[in-house]
Amino acid sequence: MARADNKWLVAVVGAGVRSVECYSAAGLASCGHFSMMALSRSSRRQICRFHFHRPRHGSSFAAREIWHLQWQVTQLGTTNFQSGIGLAGGMCTQDCVSRLEELDARGDIAQALELCASEACSEITQCQRYLGWYHASQGDPELACEWYRKAVIHGSTEANEEYFTCVLMVDAKGDKGKAVDLCLQPPMSLYVNCQRYLAKAFYSQGDSDATLLWCVRVAEHGEREDVLYAGRMFLSRNEPLEALTYLERAAFQGSAHANQLLGEIHAFGLGIPKDEDLAIDHYRAAADGGLMLSRIRLIHLHLSRVGYLRRLFLSLGLILIIMKVIFIKVKNKSDIRLADIPR
Repeated sequence: MARADNKWLVAVVGAGVRSVECYSAAGLASCGHFSMMALSRSSRRQICRFHFHRPRHGSSFAAREIWHLQWQVTQLGTTNFQSGIGLAGGMCTQDCVSRLEELDARGDIAQALELCASEACSEITQCQRYLGWYHASQGDPELACEWYRKAVIHGSTEANEEYFTCVLMVDAKGDKGKAVDLCLQPPMSLYVNCQRYLAKAFYSQGDSDATLLWCVRVAEHGEREDVLYAGRMFLSRNEPLEALTYLERAAFQGSAHANQLLGEIHAFGLGIPKDEDLAIDHYRAAADGGLMLSRIRLIHLHLSRVGYLRRLFLSLGLILIIMKVIFIKVKNKSDIRLADIPR
């Protein structure tokens, strides 16, 4: 319950959690599972910040959720917050979500929109996502992005992909500049699909520095092909030492293409001393993955290490591989087995 004497209030929380007092000055009170900080106060309004922490025996509260509550202190009566996060007007998260689900099931979009836009429920991720869905369905992906972004800030992982879908809608309308701006907004710039979009967008603009920046950020998420692509980007800029870091990571993850590029770096001494033995190891791993260039390179490296008869057999093998390369190229120029073969 709460007292309206402008000094303090007490929120009684259900599900076995004890009461917490929020004092009017810079008071801080803790109560087992969470704390409540008085942030500011005027003669008529008190603003409290709830910081919820997960209790030992489980709770519906998520540790990262932070909610701002406002009360007209002079109008407060008894307030009961049932197993959720308290909001203005005495409603809680569970109340907003339950009411939204009920309205959505009835197909009452107008009432659902009014609920989600209300002060009591507009900070609930489910409501923010509902508003995002509505505006996207009405052909306004930019406004939808605003609501999805709020949901992401409040911890909704589902809203990440929903936001990006709206970015693609903006792109499809031809406004690529706006789509880029949407992906550059924090925290969306941390989302891997937005980072991939930005890398492609800057590549199409011919901005190699920005392309590399976003390729590196995408690679930080650890996907093998993204790591490999960052390595390729550094090689295309004639920066083999920087490329090594990413190519070795991708090779460790089993990338045949990364092994082939590492073989090239070591065989030709690109930025580092030549090391044919290490090159052979990488070429062999790439050849096992079916890459034809690595098979050719292996034969060339072995030709100088064996006797006449062995060289003869290797030369015959080289001819057969070249014929196979030609056959594959005639059937499909984009066959991945032909990767990195000079044209």
